[in-house]
Amino acid sequence: MSITMDATVDNGKLKFDQPVALDDQTRVRVTIEVTTTTSDQGAKTEVEVDPFLAVIGIGKSGPSDYSPADEHDRIIYGTKKSQ
Repeated sequence: MSITMDATVDNGKLKFDQPVALDDQTRVRVTIEVTTTTSDQGAKTEVEVDPFLAVIGIGKSGPSDYSPADEHDRIIYGTKKSQ
């Protein structure tokens, strides 16, 4: 079973936005994904929290006949390009 919930860290503890529909003493595994953060300046966007979010996935396409792995030695060691 998987549940996705929003929460806020309050004094080192998670404070869920909605009640958790689980029995007391139920063991769970928690994965934390920071979605926003607050400060004296107000809420920050996801990109302000992790600036790499703006560029993740932009390189999904490209020339289908090119692989940097094929050019490894030339790129790393400066050897001549094989014909």
